[in-house]
Amino acid sequence: MGVALGNVAGDHQHLNWASYRALLELAHEYGWQPTGTEPGQWCDPETGELDSQLSPDPDEWDGTYVSNDYQWVTKEDAANIAEALERALEDKQGFGNEAKHWIRDFIAFCRGGDFYIA
Repeated sequence: MGVALGNVAGDHQHLNWASYRALLELAHEYGWQPTGTEPGQWCDPETGELDSQLSPDPDEWDGTYVSNDYQWVTKEDAANIAEALERALEDKQGFGNEAKHWIRDFIAFCRGGDFYIA
């Protein structure tokens, strides 16, 4: 099982949970301060109204980054993740070429703006 990510630019990333968590932990190590995710919103396709049975209560949402609930990472938070990962690439010489490519791909994805976690 893993995580599917999609941003407002139309880009997608599919990662296993271990890789996704490693990216977030590395970003945190290099200064990213998580602001919390925003809960997903589900609308009734016939009426366009918010479906309260499917949408989490915003007052009870815990802001998690590690669930498949179609929660959203804000544009600012995504940019902060990207900046922290860029600092990590500049600082750490021990990354192999494959790891560098993988991190750079995620940085580019985060630069695409808001993204959902599914």
